[in-house]
Order: sequence, then C-alpha cells, then structure tokens
Amino acid sequence: MSTTPEDLLNLAQNLSEKSKESYWRCAVSRGYYAAFHSCLKISPDSIRKAHVNVHEKLIEWMRSGRDSEDENKLLLAEIGLELDQLRKKRVKADYRLQEFFHQGDTKVSVLKSFKIINIINHLASKGIQGLR
Repeated sequence: MSTTPEDLLNLAQNLSEKSKESYWRCAVSRGYYAAFHSCLKISPDSIRKAHVNVHEKLIEWMRSGRDSEDENKLLLAEIGLELDQLRKKRVKADYRLQEFFHQGDTKVSVLKSFKIINIINHLASKGIQGLR
C-alpha cells in the first residue's frame, strides 16, 4: 500500500494536536513532505527524476513564473514561496533541536500544507502539469 501526500498531511494534523514539542517538530516535517510530494506531482519530469537538489529545483521551478502574466504561473509562484517557507520551518524542526519550537507555529505550518495541497490538486484537476 502506498502512502499519499494526504496521508502524510493527516499524520501531521494528528501530531500537531499532541502536547510535546517532539510531536510538533514531526508534524512540521510531515506537513512539509506532504506539500512537497503534492507539488512534485505537477512538476516537469526533469525535476521528478532529479537525484540531487530536488527540493531546491522544485521551488525554483515553481517560483520561476513570478513575473508572468499567466494566472496559473503566478499562483504556482506564490505556492512555491510558501513551500520554501515550510522547508525552512522543516529544517528548524529537524536540525535545530536547541531552539524551542512552538505549537502555534506547528499549526500554522500544517494549515499552510493543507492550502498548498488543495491548490495543487485544483491545478492538477485542470490538467496543469509542467506549465511550460
């Protein structure tokens, strides 16, 4: 049985409700990866098949439309910015254990993951893939 981005997001939601910082950190990480894998679904093959720097390449590709007139590219650029913010939160959650992690920040991150996945699913339902 395969795991879906929605499965990871549901896990993140459940972890964000727990009462320990270690759960909150895991919630941010799972939420980020849920959003990341969702975004990866509509990315070009060159990004999906990359073996290094996939996260950076995905975000860079998403953000590349920020100067476009195309509404879908602008939306994707906005979501790319939010994915990058989630990635930075995930780095803090996974690597900066000496820094306190707030449950409120966790809940905001999980909500942002929900938003990203919903928008990506909407774009995918319109047949948008690769946008090039």
